[in-house]
This record gives sequence, C-alpha cells and structure tokens, in this order.
Amino acid sequence: MRKVATMLAVMLVTGAVTVQAEPMRPLLTLENRILAPGNLEVGSTFEYRELRYLGPFAMDEGTSYVLKPYVRYGALPDFELVAALPLARFEPDFGSNETDIGNLELGFRLRAYEDIFRFPSVIPHATLKLPTGGDDIGIHGSGDTSVELGLNLGPRTTVLDKLVWNLDLTYEIFEDEDNIAAAAASLIWELSDRFAFLFETRFENRKRSPDRDRPILLAAGMHYQATEALGFTVHGGAGTGSQEDVLVVFKTSLSF
Repeated sequence: MRKVATMLAVMLVTGAVTVQAEPMRPLLTLENRILAPGNLEVGSTFEYRELRYLGPFAMDEGTSYVLKPYVRYGALPDFELVAALPLARFEPDFGSNETDIGNLELGFRLRAYEDIFRFPSVIPHATLKLPTGGDDIGIHGSGDTSVELGLNLGPRTTVLDKLVWNLDLTYEIFEDEDNIAAAAASLIWELSDRFAFLFETRFENRKRSPDRDRPILLAAGMHYQATEALGFTVHGGAGTGSQEDVLVVFKTSLSF
C-alpha cells in the first residue's frame, strides 16, 4: 500500500494552476475536445491491475501498477500533440518483481470535421510507441515498436442535453508481433457541469492466449471537474478473454 500511496501522491501533485479546461473524460476512447492553439494540459493516470494467468504466451499471474504522466498541447486550430511515458511495476505471484519504464508514446489528434447539429465529429489520430523500456512489464512495455492508427466519432453536443457518446476504431501495427484491431465505445451521462458518469467497453481481435476468447473489457466510472483547470476521473472494470481480472484507473488533469 505504501507504493500505491506514493504513486498516487506523485500523480496528484501535477496540479496547481488555473485555466479553462477541456479534458478527455473517457479512458478507452477519445472525446471531441481538442485543445485550442497554445493551450496545454498535463496530467497522469495511475492503473492498478490484477492479472490472471492466460498461458505461457502471456504475462504471469500477479499485480501491476502503472503511473503514466502525459502532456497534451494545442499546436494548431483543431490539431493537438500528445506525449506519454508510463512507469510500471509488476509483482508476480511467483518470481521476482519488475520495475521499468514502458513504451514512449508520441501522437497527434486532428478534428477533421465537425457539424454540431447533423453529424458526429471526425477525429483521425495516430500514436507512435517506441520501446524505450524493457519488455518484462508486458502491457505497457512490449519491447516492440508499433504505430496505432485510429478514427474517433463523437458529438460535440449531447443527446437530450445529458448523454455524450463516442466510438473509437484503432489498428495497431507492430514490428515483430501480430497487429491488433480494436473497437471501443463510451457513453457519458452528464449530471451537471462538473460531474458525469462514464460507461465504456473495448474489444480486440488479437487473443492474449491461443485457448482464450478475444479480449473484451468493460468499465464504468465518474469524472469530477473540481475547477476550470483541474479534473479527476476514476474507473473500475474487468474483462473476458483479457488478462485483467480487476482494473482500477485514477486520472488527474490540469489545463493552462
């Protein structure tokens, strides 16, 4: 618990400035909230995962902790740059613990089309993942270079002034592994300007183990916008066919 408390403290220290914010509230999809030119958002996620055994081609059974600081920057109108670098620790039920940095992520998001009354926004996005760390932490450190290409659809306005939906399609191309096609969807129920419930799911076509089903992850959570600049999100979920037996994610974001 001391390690968890320390990592959460580091994550929460990323906040003490005021600014107008448009944080991405979902964790499995994007949202039609591209930063304006010159605006900056810094933040971090902290992930706690209990991992089940899926066979010799997957990570061992155990627990992982991942702290993932990130930066978003509005470079041009409707165009933002994103960077993230995870720090992960894996504690197997049997064997020695592993701590390492994960794959460095560098990407962009472009709001290519928006019609707030008749059609969803269209946001192409891409992320380059570089093997900057070891491959012992599995989920965030594959030891392989990859490029993830994606297309996000979602409204700028809400359905019935309360519901926001998003659909995200991605295809990740690996250098030495099988590629992954995935589809994720989120539904955001806005109770007020500050508080919202989130419901999300993600499906992948690549099996984590030959004798398992294709992974499906289900998650639910809430977002709280404490100030115009500072926001918090908490998620909890589990999967079928995936290695995550339990998944808990905390996120903090700070815009200026």
